[in-house]
Amino acid sequence: MFLFDAQTNTIAVSLIYDRKGELWKVAILGKTHPDFQMVSNKGAGVPIDDSGTMIDVQAKRCSTGQFKSFIDPKLNPPSFFQVQQLRSGD
Repeated sequence: MFLFDAQTNTIAVSLIYDRKGELWKVAILGKTHPDFQMVSNKGAGVPIDDSGTMIDVQAKRCSTGQFKSFIDPKLNPPSFFQVQQLRSGD
């Protein structure tokens, strides 16, 4: 499920159910605009994951985290995403 905010147009929300089919947890992944996160990410043009929340509805607890993501296209060349590279066990 996705909700939308004005800056990045995306907030990822996942609903997690227990074996009885009752809502157990809600996971939320926050995004930020690359121009306002890290100087090195400026101009990247893609929303960047920068925070996360896990709400345990049944236990009435919440965990949060905030992190910095570093985007560098040189570290992810297109050759990493060819079929040969994506096979496991090689």
